[in-house]
Amino acid sequence: MANLRTFYEVVSAYFDDGHVVAHMGREVLAAEKPRDSFFSGRDRDVYHDYFSSLQEAENFVKNASFA
Repeated sequence: MANLRTFYEVVSAYFDDGHVVAHMGREVLAAEKPRDSFFSGRDRDVYHDYFSSLQEAENFVKNASFA
């Protein structure tokens, strides 16, 4: 069995009016980092980003509001 690691998901939404929301998502146990993804909606773009460390994910959430 492959060595499993924990990855941390951050879900962020960038609204057309400039409003940004970001929060910690789920913890994922996997051999490889999950692929980042995004969805473009009617009034927002939603991103799912994965990080190797909790601190890196938390910093992303903290800084997303300054985008």
